[in-house]
Amino acid sequence: MHVPGRGNNVSPDGHLLVTARLTSNQADLVDLRTRAVVSSFSYSPGAPRFTFSPLSDRLIVAGLLNGSSLMAWDVRPLAPARSVTGTGFPPHWTPPPGGRFPFMFFQASRDRGRFDVLHFGLNSSQYEIWDENGSQLHSGALGARANVTISADGRRIAVTDSSGVSVLDASAGESLWHFECEGCFRISLSADGIRLLTRNEKRLELWDVAQKSSIWSESSRVDKGLGPIDLSGDGQRVLWTRGSSIFVHRVGERTDEELQRGDTAEDASFSYDGTRIAVVSLSTIGVWAVDRLRPIWQVHNFSSSPSHGVRWSSDDSALMVLHDQLGTSLIDSGTGERFANLTVTKPAAFFAQEIVLPSLRYRISRADDGWEMWPLPVPDGGPPRASLMRVLSDAGLEMRGVELVDAAPSATPP
Repeated sequence: MHVPGRGNNVSPDGHLLVTARLTSNQADLVDLRTRAVVSSFSYSPGAPRFTFSPLSDRLIVAGLLNGSSLMAWDVRPLAPARSVTGTGFPPHWTPPPGGRFPFMFFQASRDRGRFDVLHFGLNSSQYEIWDENGSQLHSGALGARANVTISADGRRIAVTDSSGVSVLDASAGESLWHFECEGCFRISLSADGIRLLTRNEKRLELWDVAQKSSIWSESSRVDKGLGPIDLSGDGQRVLWTRGSSIFVHRVGERTDEELQRGDTAEDASFSYDGTRIAVVSLSTIGVWAVDRLRPIWQVHNFSSSPSHGVRWSSDDSALMVLHDQLGTSLIDSGTGERFANLTVTKPAAFFAQEIVLPSLRYRISRADDGWEMWPLPVPDGGPPRASLMRVLSDAGLEMRGVELVDAAPSATPP
């Protein structure tokens, strides 16, 4: 369908709109379902006339170079590495009035490229263990108030529901230990899955999985809010929150470190090497050294998301700050500088989110009825000048002029 104007057209299936820019030899491709620009094109000078192929999979432009040139592009969307639709919704879960809303939560291991998916329901839930190759290792059913976590080495998982807490083999689902723990909705594993941290409204407790016994517990400074908890990779340090305070306990020591903040932490986690703590709240994002809780950096959190989470990349070089329903920010863990934003690719979904795996090689796009896994581009480590020229050449662009802006002095000469 032709749209009046300079080089505008709609695809036969009605999903795509191409519109030429008035001041340059470029055009934008708009997905009318999401109302978002999905691609931009550069073409030779002329009076562009656009059309789509009958299957809406190719875009063709004529009228270039006095009618002597024709250009075409493949506009089919890239296929995700893995696409899972509507899996694992508990059969006895009663949906909220007016809709069938699935609640899906993801957590990934540092090693082995594994992650868990929790399909959460009020009365019953289901979990699945996947790897980055798109293979499902195993799945299981859970009862009310369920949660699941995976160890950093990817070998063990811990699950909890109204029946208690279990530690399982991540590959086959074999049970290694089960014990009753009423209301222990918060759980965390050490990197090797040998130690387990649990929290309910009355008690925080550290367990030895091999000995099936308690190592340490705390009840006097635990509130009913069930705030964030975390266990360091070596299983020697415990982190928890109470109000606006964050506590860190080291096994065997009598006194604990306390970080008093002006707001309540939405999430907090140890780096994989156990030397730093990342904290995100509604107003700030920051990193502290575990030793004496010394501040390293803190920046404003400008996101308007109602909730936030924070995770570390596999090499601890980056923070992945999840802004619920808006996307994920990648932040340099050493400086606090934001170097990438991944906005949600399913904006129409009520529970849309982008989850970046710790390897920084894949992202998971969450929608209401399923999820997709997509590869992330490998960072460009080449010389800046060569990289810029290659990008401009691939995009059919050229630089005309340059804008100078104030910049902080460089620590070393360029």
